[in-house]
Amino acid sequence: MAGQLQFGRSLRSEFYFDDDYISLNHGSYGTYPRSVGDEYKKIQSEAESRPDLFFRRRYPKELVQSRQALSTLLNCPVDELVLVPNATSGVNAVLRSLHWERGDKVLYMSTIYGACERALVYIADTRGVELVRLDVTYPLPDNTVMDIVKESLDLHKGTIKLALIDAVSSMPAVRVPWERLCVLFREYGVLSLVDGAHAIGQIRVDLEAANPDFFVTNAHKWLYCPRGLAAFHVPKRHQHLIHPVQISHGYVSPSTSSLYTPIASGNPSTFLNEFEWPGTQDFAGYLTIPAAIERRKKLGGEEKIMDYCNTLAKEGGRRVAEMWGTETMECDAADLATAMINVRLPLSDDIGINSTEAERVVQGIYDAMLERNCFAPVFKHGGRWWIRFSAQVYNDATDFMYVAGVMGELCEIARKGQLAGPREEEVETAMKTDTDDDNKLLHSKSYKISRVYPALPHRLFVCLTTPHNYTRQHQNNSPSTFSNTVRSYLFIGTPGGTVLPDSLGQVHCLSAGTWDITTQHHISTHPRHELELEEDGKRTHLAQREHRIQTRTGRSTWGIGQGST
Repeated sequence: MAGQLQFGRSLRSEFYFDDDYISLNHGSYGTYPRSVGDEYKKIQSEAESRPDLFFRRRYPKELVQSRQALSTLLNCPVDELVLVPNATSGVNAVLRSLHWERGDKVLYMSTIYGACERALVYIADTRGVELVRLDVTYPLPDNTVMDIVKESLDLHKGTIKLALIDAVSSMPAVRVPWERLCVLFREYGVLSLVDGAHAIGQIRVDLEAANPDFFVTNAHKWLYCPRGLAAFHVPKRHQHLIHPVQISHGYVSPSTSSLYTPIASGNPSTFLNEFEWPGTQDFAGYLTIPAAIERRKKLGGEEKIMDYCNTLAKEGGRRVAEMWGTETMECDAADLATAMINVRLPLSDDIGINSTEAERVVQGIYDAMLERNCFAPVFKHGGRWWIRFSAQVYNDATDFMYVAGVMGELCEIARKGQLAGPREEEVETAMKTDTDDDNKLLHSKSYKISRVYPALPHRLFVCLTTPHNYTRQHQNNSPSTFSNTVRSYLFIGTPGGTVLPDSLGQVHCLSAGTWDITTQHHISTHPRHELELEEDGKRTHLAQREHRIQTRTGRSTWGIGQGST
């Protein structure tokens, strides 16, 4: 079809991307075409023009149409499908609605989405539920996954009440044999909750055939709907068990059945009533589902879109792996990849980054990618570093090559240890230097600090300290709230890339409040770095401190020095 010929960078104009931004991360947040955006804005405008008509009449009627469109795609009865803000909401609705008894167990895999694992931990903490976590390391054949799960079911036979599994896991991005697992769980009398956050729009879903006990899938990721929007499927046999996380007008209890409710939709079940009105919110996105599906039809339909994205992900991923001399996460006995592909980064397993530094390195990589107008998430799995690429109809192979070039550069910086930020002992050493002079200069005053520097890639960051805690996140930025020292650290990188700090470690950027950090470009070839302090219009020159702290990466740390007027 003509729509198929348009796939690739020529379709970028159909979306809202900046001209120079390369997105290979559709899987995290999704996005939608301009035609869907136009419908979204139109519905919002109409809701504002006649709010009562919209909320009392139009929304309930058109909500049914949206649910019907989704139920057709998922192949399930429309009265078994409701809408929720996101997949996490659906997972929480099940976990918090079920009646738990002490000793009940929930089975799940180590590749679970982080938010869902935290929801499980919450249920364990508050309801006495025991968690059975299965460690899986991909790539794995589907049969091996089935064997791992079956072995655990046999080991805990009769005690596992619920199993929470993915349809497509997030990181690593892997298609899970969820349909076969649902059959296995039924054989053992275990309820199945499928987190299909990445399912609809990316893989084929047949709920009638798979028959899970609970299934939730985001429409805002791969189906081109506005955020946040998910389809939550609960078969009639379980609807009496499930309530939304947020209880509102739709709830009916035998003891309060006479209570007034403004809902007048005529839904055939209280289950539908409960999820129809969670409280006042912007429902416009819920009503764009028909427009999103219609746009996908004009692009060639579900099969053509999925085939293009899946093929591009595999081909693009393999080209990147060849460029880096690494590999994609594939398995001969299973088709793990979807429109998302995992490629091993050109980093050795022993590059000297410990578990504490790992998150700091990841955040440094993210900052660097965003500065270079691209993004794809990085993670560690099975002791190795990977990157997840998402392919969409607006992408082509050149996008993969661009991000591969950026990541190759950043991996080189990481191998030199320049993405983890300063070590705690280095910061501590700096804190002990000349604090008295700094206190006299900076305590309880409002300053404007600027830096004059040569044109080199670098960053200026500020570390807030107190006598008993060398750094504190989320400090009140008023200098009167702490009486110790303010330090400024300059990390000098190489022309190949910027050395970035960590967001969770010892150094934090002070960007708001009383302290106003400004950057002044000064063209100079002389490697001299100076600080100026301005108070009430009077500028004070701060000479660079004589001391220098040499780190393991060869960086230099400079402190604020007391200078002359």
